[in-house]
Amino acid sequence: MPVELRPYQIECLSAIRRARQRGINRMLVVAATGTGKTTIFCELARLLAKRSKRTLIIVHRDELIEQAARRIEQQTENLTVGIEAARRRSAADNDVVIASVASVGKKGCPRLRGQDFGLVVTDEAHHAAAPTYGNVYDAAGVYAGKAMHIGVTATPHRLDNKPLHGTSAIFEEIAFEYNIRRGIKEGYLCGIRAYRVETSTDLTHVKKTAGDYAPGQLEDAVNTNVRNELALDYWQDVASDRRTIVFCAGVEHSHEVAKRFTEEGVAAASVVGETEMNIRRDAIARFRSGELRVLTNVNVLTEGFDAPETNCILLLRPTQSWSLYAQMVGRGLRTAPGKEDCAVIDVCDITTRHSLAHAPGLLGLPREAASPEGRDIVGTLDALEAFEQGRAVPPDSRLVSIQLLANMELPDFFANAAMGWGPAPGGRYSLSLADQGERQRVRAELAIDAIGTFWLALRDTNGIFFKQKFTGDPAWCVAQAELVIEEAFEGAMRLASREAVWRFMPATEKQVAVLLDSGLDWPTVKAMSRGQATRIISLLFATR
Repeated sequence: MPVELRPYQIECLSAIRRARQRGINRMLVVAATGTGKTTIFCELARLLAKRSKRTLIIVHRDELIEQAARRIEQQTENLTVGIEAARRRSAADNDVVIASVASVGKKGCPRLRGQDFGLVVTDEAHHAAAPTYGNVYDAAGVYAGKAMHIGVTATPHRLDNKPLHGTSAIFEEIAFEYNIRRGIKEGYLCGIRAYRVETSTDLTHVKKTAGDYAPGQLEDAVNTNVRNELALDYWQDVASDRRTIVFCAGVEHSHEVAKRFTEEGVAAASVVGETEMNIRRDAIARFRSGELRVLTNVNVLTEGFDAPETNCILLLRPTQSWSLYAQMVGRGLRTAPGKEDCAVIDVCDITTRHSLAHAPGLLGLPREAASPEGRDIVGTLDALEAFEQGRAVPPDSRLVSIQLLANMELPDFFANAAMGWGPAPGGRYSLSLADQGERQRVRAELAIDAIGTFWLALRDTNGIFFKQKFTGDPAWCVAQAELVIEEAFEGAMRLASREAVWRFMPATEKQVAVLLDSGLDWPTVKAMSRGQATRIISLLFATR
Protein backbone atom coordinates (compact mmCIF):
# COMPACT_ATOMS: atom_id res chain seq x y z
CA MET A 1 0.00 0.00 0.00
CA PRO A 2 1.16 3.60 -0.54
CA VAL A 3 2.98 4.92 2.51
CA GLU A 4 1.52 7.72 4.60
CA LEU A 5 3.22 10.88 3.45
CA ARG A 6 4.55 13.45 5.88
CA PRO A 7 3.02 16.94 5.72
CA TYR A 8 6.05 18.50 4.04
CA GLN A 9 6.11 15.73 1.42
CA ILE A 10 2.50 16.52 0.55
CA GLU A 11 3.52 20.19 0.44
CA CYS A 12 6.31 19.28 -1.98
CA LEU A 13 3.97 17.41 -4.32
CA SER A 14 1.60 20.38 -4.31
CA ALA A 15 4.50 22.73 -5.13
CA ILE A 16 5.50 20.54 -8.09
CA ARG A 17 1.91 20.58 -9.34
CA ARG A 18 1.77 24.38 -9.12
CA ALA A 19 5.08 24.71 -10.96
CA ARG A 20 3.75 22.52 -13.77
CA GLN A 21 0.65 24.69 -14.01
CA ARG A 22 2.97 27.67 -14.53
CA GLY A 23 4.68 25.87 -17.38
CA ILE A 24 7.83 24.83 -15.51
CA ASN A 25 9.08 21.52 -16.90
CA ARG A 26 12.50 21.15 -15.24
CA MET A 27 12.58 21.67 -11.50
CA LEU A 28 14.71 20.85 -8.48
CA VAL A 29 13.59 19.54 -5.11
CA VAL A 30 16.08 20.23 -2.32
CA ALA A 31 15.51 18.24 0.84
CA ALA A 32 17.93 17.56 3.66
CA THR A 33 19.45 14.11 3.99
CA GLY A 34 17.11 11.82 5.90
CA THR A 35 13.86 13.64 5.08
CA GLY A 36 12.56 11.23 2.46
CA LYS A 37 13.53 12.36 -1.03
CA THR A 38 13.13 8.78 -2.27
CA THR A 39 9.59 8.68 -0.87
CA ILE A 40 8.72 11.81 -2.85
CA PHE A 41 9.87 10.56 -6.24
CA CYS A 42 8.35 7.10 -5.65
CA GLU A 43 5.01 8.80 -5.03
CA LEU A 44 5.45 10.79 -8.24
CA ALA A 45 6.07 7.54 -10.14
CA ARG A 46 2.92 6.03 -8.62
CA LEU A 47 0.82 9.03 -9.63
CA LEU A 48 2.23 9.01 -13.18
CA ALA A 49 1.55 5.27 -13.55
CA LYS A 50 -2.14 5.91 -12.80
CA ARG A 51 -2.12 8.10 -15.93
CA SER A 52 -0.31 5.38 -17.93
CA LYS A 53 2.94 7.35 -17.98
CA ARG A 54 6.29 5.77 -17.27
CA THR A 55 9.10 7.04 -15.02
CA LEU A 56 12.86 6.91 -15.58
CA ILE A 57 15.01 7.24 -12.45
CA ILE A 58 18.69 8.02 -13.03
CA VAL A 59 21.24 7.22 -10.32
CA HIS A 60 25.03 7.29 -10.27
CA ARG A 61 25.83 4.40 -7.92
CA ASP A 62 24.71 0.77 -7.92
CA GLU A 63 23.79 0.92 -4.22
CA LEU A 64 21.24 3.62 -5.04
CA ILE A 65 19.65 1.40 -7.70
CA GLU A 66 18.85 -1.28 -5.18
CA GLN A 67 17.69 1.26 -2.61
CA ALA A 68 15.25 2.88 -5.05
CA ALA A 69 13.94 -0.50 -6.26
CA ARG A 70 13.27 -1.66 -2.70
CA ARG A 71 11.47 1.58 -1.83
CA ILE A 72 9.20 1.41 -4.88
CA GLU A 73 8.25 -2.16 -4.00
CA GLN A 74 7.50 -1.13 -0.39
CA GLN A 75 5.65 2.06 -1.26
CA THR A 76 3.62 1.22 -4.35
CA GLU A 77 1.24 -1.47 -5.54
CA ASN A 78 1.36 -3.26 -8.88
CA LEU A 79 4.17 -1.18 -10.37
CA THR A 80 6.68 -3.14 -12.42
CA VAL A 81 10.31 -2.07 -12.05
CA GLY A 82 13.06 -2.61 -14.60
CA ILE A 83 16.77 -1.96 -14.12
CA GLU A 84 19.25 -0.74 -16.72
CA ALA A 85 22.72 -1.32 -15.32
CA ALA A 86 25.60 -3.44 -16.60
CA ARG A 87 24.02 -6.71 -17.83
CA ARG A 88 20.59 -6.05 -16.36
CA ARG A 89 17.99 -4.83 -18.85
CA SER A 90 14.56 -3.28 -18.51
CA ALA A 91 11.48 -3.90 -20.64
CA ALA A 92 9.48 -1.39 -22.65
CA ASP A 93 6.39 -2.08 -20.54
CA ASN A 94 8.03 -1.50 -17.12
CA ASP A 95 6.20 1.25 -15.22
CA VAL A 96 9.47 2.42 -13.68
CA VAL A 97 12.99 2.07 -15.05
CA ILE A 98 15.93 2.66 -12.73
CA ALA A 99 19.08 3.30 -14.73
CA SER A 100 22.74 3.72 -13.91
CA VAL A 101 24.05 6.83 -15.65
CA ALA A 102 27.25 4.92 -16.40
CA SER A 103 25.24 2.41 -18.41
CA VAL A 104 22.87 4.73 -20.30
CA GLY A 105 24.72 8.05 -20.37
CA LYS A 106 26.99 7.61 -23.38
CA LYS A 107 26.00 9.72 -26.36
CA GLY A 108 23.85 7.69 -28.74
CA CYS A 109 23.46 4.83 -26.24
CA PRO A 110 20.75 2.45 -27.59
CA ARG A 111 19.69 0.97 -24.26
CA LEU A 112 16.61 3.19 -23.79
CA ARG A 113 15.95 3.79 -27.48
CA GLY A 114 12.26 3.70 -28.39
CA GLN A 115 11.08 4.00 -24.79
CA ASP A 116 8.83 6.91 -23.81
CA PHE A 117 8.80 8.46 -20.34
CA GLY A 118 6.47 11.03 -18.82
CA LEU A 119 8.86 11.73 -15.95
CA VAL A 120 12.62 11.68 -15.58
CA VAL A 121 13.94 11.75 -12.00
CA THR A 122 17.59 12.50 -11.26
CA ASP A 123 18.60 11.21 -7.85
CA GLU A 124 21.46 13.12 -6.19
CA ALA A 125 20.89 15.84 -8.77
CA HIS A 126 23.99 17.85 -7.86
CA HIS A 127 25.72 15.47 -10.31
CA ALA A 128 23.36 16.50 -13.14
CA ALA A 129 25.76 18.93 -14.84
CA ALA A 130 27.96 16.04 -16.02
CA PRO A 131 27.74 15.44 -19.80
CA THR A 132 26.52 11.85 -19.33
CA TYR A 133 23.36 13.14 -17.63
CA GLY A 134 22.80 15.65 -20.41
CA ASN A 135 22.91 12.82 -22.96
CA VAL A 136 20.12 11.04 -21.09
CA TYR A 137 18.01 14.21 -20.86
CA ASP A 138 18.35 14.77 -24.61
CA ALA A 139 17.45 11.15 -25.39
CA ALA A 140 14.40 11.26 -23.09
CA GLY A 141 13.15 14.52 -24.60
CA VAL A 142 13.47 16.60 -21.43
CA TYR A 143 14.57 19.77 -23.21
CA ALA A 144 12.00 19.20 -25.97
CA GLY A 145 9.22 19.17 -23.37
CA LYS A 146 8.31 15.50 -23.88
CA ALA A 147 9.13 14.54 -20.29
CA MET A 148 9.01 16.40 -17.01
CA HIS A 149 12.33 16.44 -15.17
CA ILE A 150 12.54 16.41 -11.37
CA GLY A 151 15.95 16.53 -9.70
CA VAL A 152 16.21 15.62 -6.03
CA THR A 153 19.19 16.39 -3.84
CA ALA A 154 20.19 17.41 -0.35
CA THR A 155 23.19 19.35 -1.62
CA PRO A 156 22.82 21.41 -4.81
CA HIS A 157 26.24 23.07 -4.45
CA ARG A 158 28.82 22.28 -7.13
CA LEU A 159 32.53 23.02 -6.88
CA ASP A 160 32.87 23.52 -10.63
CA ASN A 161 30.12 26.19 -10.65
CA LYS A 162 28.32 24.55 -13.58
CA PRO A 163 24.79 25.93 -13.52
CA LEU A 164 21.87 23.91 -12.18
CA HIS A 165 19.44 26.82 -12.45
CA GLY A 166 17.99 29.32 -14.87
CA THR A 167 15.98 29.08 -18.06
CA SER A 168 19.03 27.99 -20.09
CA ALA A 169 20.37 25.53 -17.52
CA ILE A 170 19.40 22.08 -16.25
CA PHE A 171 16.69 23.23 -13.84
CA GLU A 172 14.44 26.23 -14.31
CA GLU A 173 13.73 26.75 -10.63
CA ILE A 174 13.55 25.19 -7.19
CA ALA A 175 10.03 23.82 -6.77
CA PHE A 176 10.45 23.02 -3.09
CA GLU A 177 13.10 23.25 -0.39
CA TYR A 178 13.11 21.54 2.98
CA ASN A 179 16.28 22.48 4.82
CA ILE A 180 18.06 21.08 7.84
CA ARG A 181 16.77 23.80 10.14
CA ARG A 182 13.13 23.18 9.31
CA GLY A 183 13.63 19.41 9.52
CA ILE A 184 15.05 19.76 13.03
CA LYS A 185 12.34 22.15 14.19
CA GLU A 186 9.58 19.86 12.91
CA GLY A 187 11.15 16.79 14.52
CA TYR A 188 12.09 14.87 11.39
CA LEU A 189 15.82 15.39 11.96
CA CYS A 190 17.75 15.51 15.21
CA GLY A 191 19.56 18.62 16.42
CA ILE A 192 23.22 19.37 15.73
CA ARG A 193 25.67 19.98 18.56
CA ALA A 194 28.74 21.44 16.87
CA TYR A 195 32.26 21.00 18.26
CA ARG A 196 35.47 22.45 16.95
CA VAL A 197 38.99 21.24 17.72
CA GLU A 198 41.98 23.12 16.31
CA THR A 199 45.11 21.36 15.06
CA SER A 200 48.55 22.52 13.95
CA THR A 201 48.31 20.61 10.64
CA ASP A 202 48.99 22.93 7.69
CA LEU A 203 46.92 22.35 4.54
CA THR A 204 47.97 25.48 2.68
CA HIS A 205 50.38 23.52 0.47
CA VAL A 206 48.04 20.62 -0.37
CA LYS A 207 47.15 20.79 -4.05
CA LYS A 208 43.54 20.91 -5.22
CA THR A 209 41.89 18.78 -7.89
CA ALA A 210 38.40 19.51 -9.30
CA GLY A 211 37.83 22.06 -6.56
CA ASP A 212 38.78 19.90 -3.57
CA TYR A 213 41.99 18.63 -2.00
CA ALA A 214 44.01 16.07 -3.97
CA PRO A 215 43.27 12.79 -2.12
CA GLY A 216 46.82 11.44 -1.90
CA GLN A 217 48.39 14.67 -0.69
CA LEU A 218 45.54 15.26 1.72
CA GLU A 219 45.95 11.86 3.34
CA ASP A 220 49.70 12.40 3.70
CA ALA A 221 49.03 15.74 5.41
CA VAL A 222 46.34 14.63 7.89
CA ASN A 223 47.27 11.03 8.70
CA THR A 224 49.77 11.89 11.41
CA ASN A 225 50.22 10.55 14.92
CA VAL A 226 49.76 13.98 16.50
CA ARG A 227 46.54 14.80 14.65
CA ASN A 228 45.00 11.35 15.09
CA GLU A 229 45.80 11.31 18.82
CA LEU A 230 44.40 14.83 19.26
CA ALA A 231 41.12 13.83 17.59
CA LEU A 232 40.85 10.60 19.58
CA ASP A 233 41.53 12.35 22.91
CA TYR A 234 38.96 15.03 22.10
CA TRP A 235 36.38 12.39 21.12
CA GLN A 236 37.04 10.60 24.43
CA ASP A 237 36.29 13.84 26.29
CA VAL A 238 33.06 14.85 24.55
CA ALA A 239 31.54 11.88 22.70
CA SER A 240 32.87 8.56 23.98
CA ASP A 241 29.34 7.36 24.75
CA ARG A 242 28.06 8.07 21.23
CA ARG A 243 27.72 5.77 18.21
CA THR A 244 30.26 7.39 15.88
CA ILE A 245 31.03 7.41 12.18
CA VAL A 246 34.50 8.72 11.32
CA PHE A 247 35.21 10.11 7.86
CA CYS A 248 38.87 9.73 6.88
CA ALA A 249 41.04 10.98 4.03
CA GLY A 250 42.28 7.66 2.66
CA VAL A 251 42.40 3.89 3.08
CA GLU A 252 45.48 3.84 5.32
CA HIS A 253 44.05 6.72 7.34
CA SER A 254 40.81 4.81 7.95
CA HIS A 255 42.63 1.63 8.99
CA GLU A 256 45.05 3.56 11.22
CA VAL A 257 42.30 5.46 13.03
CA ALA A 258 40.24 2.29 13.60
CA LYS A 259 43.36 0.61 14.99
CA ARG A 260 43.94 3.47 17.44
CA PHE A 261 40.37 3.33 18.69
CA THR A 262 40.70 -0.43 19.20
CA GLU A 263 43.98 -0.01 21.11
CA GLU A 264 42.15 2.37 23.47
CA GLY A 265 39.53 -0.29 24.20
CA VAL A 266 36.87 1.14 21.87
CA ALA A 267 35.15 -1.40 19.59
CA ALA A 268 35.85 -0.10 16.07
CA ALA A 269 36.13 -1.27 12.47
CA SER A 270 37.24 0.22 9.17
CA VAL A 271 35.29 -0.07 5.89
CA VAL A 272 36.72 1.19 2.60
CA GLY A 273 35.97 0.69 -1.07
CA GLU A 274 38.16 -2.40 -1.33
CA THR A 275 36.60 -4.06 1.73
CA GLU A 276 34.89 -7.32 0.69
CA MET A 277 31.12 -6.88 0.61
CA ASN A 278 30.39 -9.58 3.21
CA ILE A 279 32.92 -8.04 5.61
CA ARG A 280 31.51 -4.57 5.01
CA ARG A 281 27.94 -5.73 5.63
CA ASP A 282 28.99 -7.53 8.81
CA ALA A 283 30.75 -4.42 10.16
CA ILE A 284 27.76 -2.21 9.39
CA ALA A 285 25.39 -4.72 11.04
CA ARG A 286 27.55 -4.82 14.19
CA PHE A 287 27.65 -1.02 14.24
CA ARG A 288 23.87 -0.79 13.96
CA SER A 289 23.42 -3.33 16.76
CA GLY A 290 25.76 -1.44 19.06
CA GLU A 291 28.47 -4.10 19.14
CA LEU A 292 30.77 -1.58 17.46
CA ARG A 293 31.00 1.92 18.88
CA VAL A 294 32.98 3.42 15.97
CA LEU A 295 33.00 2.87 12.22
CA THR A 296 35.75 4.55 10.17
CA ASN A 297 35.47 4.84 6.39
CA VAL A 298 36.55 6.52 3.16
CA ASN A 299 33.72 7.58 0.80
CA VAL A 300 31.69 4.48 1.66
CA LEU A 301 29.16 5.73 4.22
CA THR A 302 28.04 8.89 2.41
CA GLU A 303 25.22 8.58 -0.13
CA GLY A 304 22.74 5.74 0.38
CA PHE A 305 23.89 4.65 3.87
CA ASP A 306 21.32 4.64 6.67
CA ALA A 307 22.04 4.06 10.38
CA PRO A 308 19.71 6.27 12.47
CA GLU A 309 21.45 5.14 15.66
CA THR A 310 24.48 7.23 14.68
CA ASN A 311 24.71 10.23 17.03
CA CYS A 312 28.25 11.46 16.38
CA ILE A 313 30.12 12.38 13.20
CA LEU A 314 33.89 12.82 13.55
CA LEU A 315 35.30 14.61 10.51
CA LEU A 316 38.97 13.76 10.06
CA ARG A 317 38.73 14.40 6.31
CA PRO A 318 38.84 18.15 5.54
CA THR A 319 36.91 19.14 2.43
CA GLN A 320 36.07 22.21 0.40
CA SER A 321 33.00 20.49 -1.03
CA TRP A 322 29.80 21.51 0.75
CA SER A 323 27.99 18.69 -1.05
CA LEU A 324 30.35 16.06 0.34
CA TYR A 325 30.32 17.67 3.77
CA ALA A 326 26.52 17.75 3.97
CA GLN A 327 26.37 14.11 2.92
CA MET A 328 28.80 13.15 5.69
CA VAL A 329 26.99 15.09 8.40
CA GLY A 330 23.64 13.86 7.12
CA ARG A 331 24.57 10.32 8.16
CA GLY A 332 24.00 11.36 11.76
CA LEU A 333 20.84 13.48 11.49
CA ARG A 334 18.16 10.80 11.20
CA THR A 335 16.00 10.46 14.29
CA ALA A 336 15.89 7.36 16.50
CA PRO A 337 14.26 6.46 19.84
CA GLY A 338 16.12 8.14 22.71
CA LYS A 339 18.32 10.16 20.37
CA GLU A 340 18.39 13.87 21.26
CA ASP A 341 21.02 15.26 18.92
CA CYS A 342 24.09 14.46 16.87
CA ALA A 343 27.54 15.65 17.87
CA VAL A 344 29.47 16.92 14.83
CA ILE A 345 33.18 17.27 15.54
CA ASP A 346 35.09 19.39 13.03
CA VAL A 347 38.85 18.85 13.18
CA CYS A 348 40.07 22.23 11.91
CA ASP A 349 43.48 22.59 10.33
CA ILE A 350 45.52 25.59 9.18
CA THR A 351 44.27 26.66 5.78
CA THR A 352 43.12 29.66 3.77
CA ARG A 353 40.09 31.41 5.21
CA HIS A 354 36.62 30.28 4.13
CA SER A 355 38.01 27.32 2.21
CA LEU A 356 36.75 24.45 4.37
CA ALA A 357 33.20 23.25 4.85
CA HIS A 358 32.04 23.21 8.48
CA ALA A 359 28.91 22.38 10.49
CA PRO A 360 27.73 25.95 11.23
CA GLY A 361 28.05 26.79 7.54
CA LEU A 362 25.24 24.34 6.76
CA LEU A 363 22.95 26.92 8.39
CA GLY A 364 24.72 30.01 7.10
CA LEU A 365 26.82 30.68 10.21
CA PRO A 366 30.59 31.26 10.53
CA ARG A 367 32.63 28.33 11.77
CA GLU A 368 33.10 30.12 15.11
CA ALA A 369 29.51 29.12 15.92
CA ALA A 370 30.96 25.72 16.78
CA SER A 371 32.83 25.63 20.05
CA PRO A 372 35.16 23.30 21.98
CA GLU A 373 32.30 22.74 24.43
CA GLY A 374 29.69 22.05 21.76
CA ARG A 375 26.90 24.40 20.75
CA ASP A 376 23.32 23.87 19.58
CA ILE A 377 23.54 25.26 16.05
CA VAL A 378 19.84 25.78 15.37
CA GLY A 379 19.37 27.47 18.75
CA THR A 380 22.37 29.67 18.03
CA LEU A 381 20.94 30.69 14.65
CA ASP A 382 17.56 31.46 16.22
CA ALA A 383 19.20 33.71 18.83
CA LEU A 384 21.41 35.42 16.25
CA GLU A 385 18.43 36.21 14.00
CA ALA A 386 16.50 37.58 16.98
CA PHE A 387 19.49 39.76 17.89
CA GLU A 388 19.93 40.92 14.28
CA GLN A 389 16.25 41.93 14.17
CA GLY A 390 16.51 43.87 17.42
CA ARG A 391 14.48 41.42 19.52
CA ALA A 392 15.36 40.63 23.12
CA VAL A 393 17.67 37.67 23.69
CA PRO A 394 19.23 36.26 26.90
CA PRO A 395 22.52 37.93 27.98
CA ASP A 396 24.64 34.88 27.12
CA SER A 397 23.04 34.62 23.67
CA ARG A 398 23.61 38.34 23.15
CA LEU A 399 27.36 37.97 23.67
CA VAL A 400 27.56 34.94 21.36
CA SER A 401 25.58 36.84 18.70
CA ILE A 402 27.91 39.83 18.84
CA GLN A 403 30.97 37.60 18.53
CA LEU A 404 29.47 35.72 15.57
CA LEU A 405 28.52 38.93 13.77
CA ALA A 406 32.09 40.14 14.27
CA ASN A 407 33.37 36.98 12.56
CA MET A 408 30.97 36.99 9.61
CA GLU A 409 32.44 38.29 6.36
CA LEU A 410 31.19 38.97 2.86
CA PRO A 411 32.01 36.47 0.09
CA ASP A 412 34.26 37.39 -2.81
CA PHE A 413 31.44 38.32 -5.18
CA PHE A 414 30.84 41.48 -3.10
CA ALA A 415 34.38 42.68 -3.88
CA ASN A 416 33.18 45.26 -6.43
CA ALA A 417 29.94 46.19 -4.68
CA ALA A 418 29.31 49.92 -4.42
CA MET A 419 27.21 49.73 -1.26
CA GLY A 420 28.11 48.77 2.28
CA TRP A 421 26.43 45.39 2.57
CA GLY A 422 26.83 43.39 5.74
CA PRO A 423 26.45 39.63 6.34
CA ALA A 424 23.30 38.44 8.09
CA PRO A 425 22.28 35.07 9.56
CA GLY A 426 21.27 32.23 7.28
CA GLY A 427 23.39 33.21 4.29
CA ARG A 428 21.69 36.58 3.75
CA TYR A 429 23.20 40.03 3.26
CA SER A 430 21.67 43.26 4.54
CA LEU A 431 22.01 46.98 3.87
CA SER A 432 20.56 49.78 6.01
CA LEU A 433 18.90 52.58 4.03
CA ALA A 434 17.74 54.55 7.12
CA ASP A 435 14.48 56.52 6.97
CA GLN A 436 13.03 56.97 3.48
CA GLY A 437 10.14 59.45 3.63
CA GLU A 438 6.93 57.73 4.66
CA ARG A 439 8.75 54.43 4.96
CA GLN A 440 10.75 54.40 8.17
CA ARG A 441 13.84 52.28 8.78
CA VAL A 442 14.12 50.74 5.32
CA ARG A 443 16.47 47.79 4.90
CA ALA A 444 17.54 45.95 1.77
CA GLU A 445 18.21 42.22 1.96
CA LEU A 446 19.85 39.91 -0.54
CA ALA A 447 19.25 36.18 -0.19
CA ILE A 448 20.63 33.37 -2.35
CA ASP A 449 18.61 30.21 -2.81
CA ALA A 450 20.05 26.72 -2.99
CA ILE A 451 20.93 26.88 -6.69
CA GLY A 452 22.28 30.41 -6.83
CA THR A 453 19.29 32.61 -7.68
CA PHE A 454 19.55 36.00 -5.94
CA TRP A 455 16.47 37.54 -4.31
CA LEU A 456 16.39 41.22 -3.41
CA ALA A 457 13.83 42.26 -0.79
CA LEU A 458 13.13 45.79 0.47
CA ARG A 459 11.46 45.94 3.86
CA ASP A 460 10.27 48.59 6.27
CA THR A 461 8.71 48.33 9.72
CA ASN A 462 5.61 46.75 8.16
CA GLY A 463 7.52 44.01 6.34
CA ILE A 464 8.59 43.35 2.74
CA PHE A 465 7.13 45.77 0.21
CA PHE A 466 9.24 44.87 -2.86
CA LYS A 467 10.90 41.70 -4.16
CA GLN A 468 12.88 40.89 -7.32
CA LYS A 469 15.07 37.99 -8.44
CA PHE A 470 18.30 37.89 -10.44
CA THR A 471 20.13 34.96 -12.03
CA GLY A 472 23.60 34.83 -13.48
CA ASP A 473 27.08 35.70 -12.28
CA PRO A 474 26.89 36.54 -8.53
CA ALA A 475 28.83 39.81 -8.86
CA TRP A 476 26.48 40.90 -11.68
CA CYS A 477 23.46 40.05 -9.49
CA VAL A 478 24.80 42.25 -6.68
CA ALA A 479 25.35 45.12 -9.13
CA GLN A 480 21.81 44.79 -10.49
CA ALA A 481 20.35 44.80 -6.97
CA GLU A 482 22.20 48.02 -6.23
CA LEU A 483 20.82 49.63 -9.40
CA VAL A 484 17.28 48.77 -8.26
CA ILE A 485 17.96 50.34 -4.86
CA GLU A 486 19.34 53.53 -6.43
CA GLU A 487 16.28 53.83 -8.67
CA ALA A 488 13.92 53.23 -5.74
CA PHE A 489 15.51 55.74 -3.35
CA GLU A 490 17.04 58.96 -4.63
CA GLY A 491 20.31 59.73 -2.89
CA ALA A 492 20.59 56.26 -1.33
CA MET A 493 24.20 55.98 -2.41
CA ARG A 494 25.31 58.91 -0.26
CA LEU A 495 24.31 57.02 2.86
CA ALA A 496 24.84 53.42 1.75
CA SER A 497 28.15 53.75 -0.10
CA ARG A 498 30.79 51.29 1.02
CA GLU A 499 33.33 54.06 0.42
CA ALA A 500 31.76 56.41 2.95
CA VAL A 501 34.73 57.71 4.96
CA TRP A 502 33.13 57.18 8.35
CA ARG A 503 32.86 53.41 7.82
CA PHE A 504 36.63 52.95 7.79
CA MET A 505 37.54 55.16 10.71
CA PRO A 506 38.54 53.43 13.95
CA ALA A 507 35.77 52.81 16.44
CA THR A 508 35.32 55.74 18.82
CA GLU A 509 36.36 55.53 22.46
CA LYS A 510 32.71 55.46 23.45
CA GLN A 511 32.01 52.59 21.04
CA VAL A 512 34.98 50.65 22.36
CA ALA A 513 33.80 51.13 25.94
CA VAL A 514 30.29 49.90 25.10
CA LEU A 515 31.56 46.83 23.28
CA LEU A 516 34.00 45.89 26.03
CA ASP A 517 31.26 46.40 28.61
CA SER A 518 29.10 44.01 26.59
CA GLY A 519 31.66 41.24 27.08
CA LEU A 520 33.70 41.31 23.89
CA ASP A 521 37.41 40.72 24.20
CA TRP A 522 39.90 43.47 23.40
CA PRO A 523 41.41 41.91 20.21
CA THR A 524 37.91 41.60 18.67
CA VAL A 525 36.96 45.18 19.55
CA LYS A 526 40.31 46.59 18.48
CA ALA A 527 39.87 45.10 14.99
CA MET A 528 36.47 46.74 14.42
CA SER A 529 35.94 49.74 12.21
CA ARG A 530 33.45 52.47 13.13
CA GLY A 531 30.98 51.02 10.64
CA GLN A 532 31.16 47.54 12.17
CA ALA A 533 30.89 48.90 15.69
CA THR A 534 27.89 51.06 14.76
CA ARG A 535 26.00 48.10 13.38
CA ILE A 536 26.60 45.89 16.39
CA ILE A 537 25.92 48.58 18.99
CA SER A 538 22.62 49.51 17.35
CA LEU A 539 21.54 45.87 17.58
CA LEU A 540 22.84 45.64 21.14
CA PHE A 541 20.77 48.62 22.28
CA ALA A 542 17.70 47.35 20.42
CA THR A 543 17.77 44.03 22.28
CA ARG A 544 18.03 45.72 25.66
